[in-house]
Amino acid sequence: MITMTKAHSQDAEKLGKLYYECLKETYRDILGVTRTNEFFNVDNCIAEFRKNRCYDVIIGWLDNKMVGFCEYGGCRDAGALRDTGEIRKIYVLKEYQKHGEGRRLLHEAIRFLRREEYNQAISWIELENKDAAIFYRELGFLPDNYVTRVNPQTGLKQIIYFRNI
Repeated sequence: MITMTKAHSQDAEKLGKLYYECLKETYRDILGVTRTNEFFNVDNCIAEFRKNRCYDVIIGWLDNKMVGFCEYGGCRDAGALRDTGEIRKIYVLKEYQKHGEGRRLLHEAIRFLRREEYNQAISWIELENKDAAIFYRELGFLPDNYVTRVNPQTGLKQIIYFRNI
């Protein structure tokens, strides 16, 4: 079972590298290896965590190895209700998936969102990411088939999943 900690700014490089590995694992099957390598690079992933100083990120550790993380916060969508939080990213290395680690990270993020008085959580999921859809549905999130957007980085269509918390 993983140990969870709140991330700190000094975790940015490790988080960026983990994020990059998880993106490659996730999108290789969706986009193919060539397109995945075109869209994602480790330096951009590290820069993303340095920019936000790892604020609102929970890290999952197993035997002193960073194996997953969940980033959460207020919903960034224009027009969203003030009581809506967002699961912005949740990734667990493939070899540690299907053991409840992602579920634990998500529950911890929801606990923090509740503490900040959010009543609903949303997450944007690529339609092609069937594993993510199953994961969120198993945890009580429902898709809103009328609310979609295109991921500007990959060109993949996304759908919003939501849940009262």
